Amino acid sequence: MNHDLDYVDAAIRRWGELRPDDDLLPFAIVNRIRRLAGVAEHLQEEAVKRCGFSVLGDYQVAALLRRETALQPSELADRLRVTRAGITGRLKRLELQSMIARAVSPSDARHVEVTLTSEGRDHIDRAFEALRGSDELLIEHLSPTERQRLDQSLRMLLAPHDPLAVTETDRPPASRTNATGPETT
Repeated sequence: MNHDLDYVDAAIRRWGELRPDDDLLPFAIVNRIRRLAGVAEHLQEEAVKRCGFSVLGDYQVAALLRRETALQPSELADRLRVTRAGITGRLKRLELQSMIARAVSPSDARHVEVTLTSEGRDHIDRAFEALRGSDELLIEHLSPTERQRLDQSLRMLLAPHDPLAVTETDRPPASRTNATGPETT
């Protein structure tokens, strides 16, 4: 589906009439990103619900545990940029569904570590495949070159604002970019 004008264009046109001397391109870019994020989140929420997760936030906890094996609740909260209370609610829901287990840390009895159960791994693997499908739906109309260009532009836009960004020198040598492109994970 090809649209000549979208919602943001209409807003920009009106703001341009009200404020003709303002540069409205940043406004347009950020509002398109915001609207696209809303569409993406809706598609992802539906995909993870079909795979047994109550909400997208629960999937995000399980996905992080799938990649990292075991983390403390405070580490999960920090990495996912949610409050401690928010992570507690997510962990309770996942525990009730037998997707995670909590145990005293073997390295420090004062801490609890959270891990995925085998049931949790099965759910996360199914959900990851469903999310890949919903993400593909969102960008299916872009050519491979347009996808690469968009990915690079968004990376450049996000980098100075992302406290969890990893610089090239922070990465282990095996994951650094080589002449053929970034290593995939």
